[in-house]
Amino acid sequence: MTRIRCSPSRLAIVAAVGAAAGLGVAARAARRWDRTVDPGGGGLADAPGLHHDWVTSEDGARIAVTVVAPDDAADTQTSGHGRHVVLAHGWTNDRRVWEPVARRLASSGHHVVLYDQRGHGASTVGSSGFTLEALAADLCAVVDQLDLDEAVVAGHSMGGMAAQVMVTTRPAVAARRVGALVLVATACARIGTGRAAADRLARRVIAHQRVERAMTARRLSPFLVRRTFGRTVCRAQLDAVCEMFVATPADVRADALTAMAALDLSDTLGSVALPVTVVAGSRDRLLPPAHARRITQLIPGSRLVTFEGTGHMIPLEEPDRLAQLLGEHARHARRSRALETQGAS
Repeated sequence: MTRIRCSPSRLAIVAAVGAAAGLGVAARAARRWDRTVDPGGGGLADAPGLHHDWVTSEDGARIAVTVVAPDDAADTQTSGHGRHVVLAHGWTNDRRVWEPVARRLASSGHHVVLYDQRGHGASTVGSSGFTLEALAADLCAVVDQLDLDEAVVAGHSMGGMAAQVMVTTRPAVAARRVGALVLVATACARIGTGRAAADRLARRVIAHQRVERAMTARRLSPFLVRRTFGRTVCRAQLDAVCEMFVATPADVRADALTAMAALDLSDTLGSVALPVTVVAGSRDRLLPPAHARRITQLIPGSRLVTFEGTGHMIPLEEPDRLAQLLGEHARHARRSRALETQGAS
């Protein structure tokens, strides 16, 4: 076999060329992200009918809530709209991730409720610590204390897991308070690697200070979260994900990861009797579409909707399509309720 010899100087030249090429690719990507328009188009700061509130979970956790009334509340009595939509966010995010969707729903006549999961955003953890059962209890507290009637509940990623735990472990509350379920980029089982050592390592890495420092480095951080999005992404979206990650305490990040790794609802989802839509992004690398297909196999009558070219951060990537889907659920639930009332009378 012929050996090809390469002098140290030649190796250095090759390495330098490779590094330069990599920097060039990174620079082009950064310019593309800067040019791309944010499909969300801003938050809720100037939304009419906006107010903030708190609910208290059963273990004392204080859950921060934002309620958005429709842009024209008077129209909701005759428009067939007006159903409440509750939006639960995912791991290391907060309620801001749903703001583009919430604004669109409110503008089309729906009441919207966003809240921070325990330990995220402004919410506290509570004495039960961080478990998916505790997240389910928090969701119960939101719909109960706000006295919502057959709301459409949408959960993204970890929020979808909490919603599934809630409807399977607290069916009486779900029957009264939840009219439909929309599960977005989520899973029902086998989130971790299945190897305890690997999962413990992931937990330590997620909570490490160096990860936080990297996520606040302007030039580096966008590349660390790029894979959470699909084909198209903009700088504002990348920055938002990094900001929310760093704002989530390290112990909450780690504990939430452990809780999700232990999730397995395979034996209980068959009892769900609600209308359920499962939304998947075709380019979701964190929770690939196979997880969504598994949920629809387990929940009778559920349907799968796949957004082509979309990644894991569907509320930020596809606010128009997601708001339209949620609005359809809300209008259908309202019509069904009206027909039931007429039949009873």
